[in-house]
Amino acid sequence: MTSDDGPRPLLLGPILSFLSANWLWLTLWAVIGMSLAGTYAMRAEPTYRARAVIILDYRLPVSDGQVSSDSADSAYIDTQIKIIESNDVLLEVVEELALHKDPEFVSVKSGLSSKLAAWRSSLERMIFAARMPTQDATLSAEARPDDELRQIAARQLWSAMRASRAARSYVAEIEVTASSSEKSARVANAIARTYVDHQWKFRMEATERESAPLARILTPASPLVERTGVRMSVLLALGLFAGLGFGICTAAARVVMKRTVGERSDLEDELAIRCLGLVPSVRALRPNPFSRLLPRWLRRSYRKPLSSSALSYAADFPTSLFCEALRLLRSQLVVAASGHRAIVVGVVSACGSEGRSTLIANFAQLLARAGDKVLLIDADFQTRQLTQTLAPLTYVSSDGSDADAESSEVRCLPGTALKFAPLLGPAVDKKLMNRPDWVGRIIATHRKDFDWICVDMPALARCGDALAMVSFLDHLVILAEWNKTDRSALGLALKMLEPQRLKVLGAVLNKVARRKMTLME
Repeated sequence: MTSDDGPRPLLLGPILSFLSANWLWLTLWAVIGMSLAGTYAMRAEPTYRARAVIILDYRLPVSDGQVSSDSADSAYIDTQIKIIESNDVLLEVVEELALHKDPEFVSVKSGLSSKLAAWRSSLERMIFAARMPTQDATLSAEARPDDELRQIAARQLWSAMRASRAARSYVAEIEVTASSSEKSARVANAIARTYVDHQWKFRMEATERESAPLARILTPASPLVERTGVRMSVLLALGLFAGLGFGICTAAARVVMKRTVGERSDLEDELAIRCLGLVPSVRALRPNPFSRLLPRWLRRSYRKPLSSSALSYAADFPTSLFCEALRLLRSQLVVAASGHRAIVVGVVSACGSEGRSTLIANFAQLLARAGDKVLLIDADFQTRQLTQTLAPLTYVSSDGSDADAESSEVRCLPGTALKFAPLLGPAVDKKLMNRPDWVGRIIATHRKDFDWICVDMPALARCGDALAMVSFLDHLVILAEWNKTDRSALGLALKMLEPQRLKVLGAVLNKVARRKMTLME
C-alpha cells in the first residue's frame, strides 16, 4: 500500500484553465495598473540628485608603533560618515544657505502619512468651514520660531541626503536630492565644505601640528545632473505586475465566491446529474470577448443575431472536435431512445447566453447531413435567435402536402434535409399567450414524419412556459457554460425540473477550453 503523505506536485493544467477563463479580467487590471503607473510617472514632481566627492584624512593616529588594521580603518571612516550626517554640520548648512526659509525643506511634502494628513486637513476645512477660522497651511511655518524652523530644515536635509564610502577607499560620496539641479548641487557642495571646515577646526583645536588636515573636497557637485526617481519603464513594469497580481487575486476570489461549473465532478458529484459530454469552445463561434465587460442588461441590448455560418459549423467541418462532441451526444440519445420512431429532444439552460441555439442548430444540421429527417423548432420566445438567422434562408414547399395552414409553419432549408419551424406567421401571433400548446401541436403534427425533432428551449429563468413545454419532449438536455454558469442557478433549475426529472437525460458542458478536451482527442 502506498501512502500519499508526500508533497503533491504543482499541476499546470488547473493554473492554465484559471488563466484562460479569466484572461480578459486579468488584461483589464493589467491595463489599469500600467495606466495608473504611467499617470503617476507623468504627474510626479521631478527630483534631481547631485553628488560631491571628498577625500578623508587618512593619517590615522598610531599608538605604540602599531600599524592600523582594516577594522580600525572601517571604524574611522564610519565615524567620519556619521560626522558628515551630524546635526551640527547640517545646521550650519541650513544657516549658510537659508534653507529654513525654503518651503521645500520646511514643509513636509513626501510620505504617505503626510499626504493623508493633508487630505484630512482639507476635508476638515471643507466640512467645518463655518466653525473653524480660515488658516493657510503655509502660515503655520511663518508663525514658528527660527530655531524650530532650522531644526525642521535640518531633519528634511538629513532625509534628502546620503553619505557613503566609495568601495574600500578613503573617499566619501555625498548625494543630495532636491527639486532643482542647481539646488541639489549647491547643498551637496555646502555639506562637503562644512565638513572640511569642521575637520580643520578640530585639528587646530586638538593639536599644534603645523601640517594641515588632508580632508578636502575631491570633486564638487555639478548642477548638470540627470533627473532621479524611478524610470518610466520600471514604473510601467511595476504597474503591470501590480495589476496582474490584483487581477489574479480578484479573479480567484470571484471563482471561490461565485462557484461556477468547471469540471465533470461539479455536475456529477455536487449536483447529482449525469454529464453527457464536453463541447469545446470554437473560435469561430465565440462572441466579441470584450462584450463580457458590459453589464448583463447592456449586453442583451447589444446582442447581435447569430450568423448562418455559426449555425452550420458542424456540417461544414465534420472532422472537428466540436462535431465529434455532438456525435457523442447523438449516440447517447439513441441509446436512451431504445427504438422509438422519432426522438424529440430539447435543449434548455438555467440562465441565458450558454449557447443553446448554436448547439441545437449544429446538432440538427449534423443529423440532417447524415441522412436523417430532422425538424428544428424555435421555441425560444425570448430571443428568437434561430428565427432571425434561418427564417430569411427558408422557403415554403410548393407541393400539395404543405398547402394547408398547419404544415405551412414548417419551412425548408435549401441544400439539406432539415426542416425548420420558425416563430413567424399569424398562428404564432394569435396564440402567443399559449406558447406550450403551439409547441405541442407542432410536435404532435410532425412526429411521424421525422426521425428527429430538435427544440430550442428558452432559459428557465426567463420564460415561465419552459416547464410546460417539457411535457411534450422525450428527452431534455441541460446546457451549462464552462466556468460561467453558476452552480446555485443550475441547482435551482434542477429543482424546477424535479416533476419531469425522468426526461432529463443529463447535462452538457459547453464552451470548454481545448486543453480540457484532451481525453476526447
